[in-house]
Amino acid sequence: MNYGELKTEVGDWLNRSDLTTEIPRFIRLAETEIYRDLRTRDNEFTVTYDTNSTAGEHLLLPQNFRQVRRITWGGEVLKHISDTDIGVRLDTQVDTRLKYFTLIERQLVLSAAIDNDPAEWDEGSELSITYYGTESLDSLPIWQTPTNPVDSPVAEETVSALTQTDTNTTRLLQVAPDLYINGAMYNAYEYLQETKMADRWGQRFHAALASLKREHKRADFSGSTTTVNSAYGD
Repeated sequence: MNYGELKTEVGDWLNRSDLTTEIPRFIRLAETEIYRDLRTRDNEFTVTYDTNSTAGEHLLLPQNFRQVRRITWGGEVLKHISDTDIGVRLDTQVDTRLKYFTLIERQLVLSAAIDNDPAEWDEGSELSITYYGTESLDSLPIWQTPTNPVDSPVAEETVSALTQTDTNTTRLLQVAPDLYINGAMYNAYEYLQETKMADRWGQRFHAALASLKREHKRADFSGSTTTVNSAYGD
């Protein structure tokens, strides 16, 4: 399913020609609630910085960034600490190798050992950020996502060369079209102030969202028996 097909589907369910121009708004409102809460593989992204990346004084986070899942430097997982703690570490230069990071004003700040500008790194160095993000149908043209590749994945500027079309889609829409439909219908009846219908579609919407999160949780622990390792080794 793509954006145009989704709008048609929502229109068919509403069966009201006077709301056709409002349907994109209902979808946007549904997306806002979905991505405010959703943290699953269907909105998980990875961006990699290397010596060919241009990021300025600090590493800018992607526009569609919502929450860090994991950051690695040279394959080693970094720990997230407070901006106060990282400030102390940078001032005292206590770390001999990079172990920590923090987020300040949508920028990634590193604790030690490497410059925040990738252009200054040693050849072959690589920083990988796996994060949860938004992949919007309505705002798709200005965001770097797997279904909308652009040359500058961390650029904050709008990519004006790309245009919004009804062929836009997202990974989430492909696996859970009912989530979008239920959410759009819920917001449509909220707009119409029809409480009973809004409650009915709202229950379907939130049930679909909860089901998707449960599915992700099961997938995280599938394939083997879950074990807890000792922090002191085997």
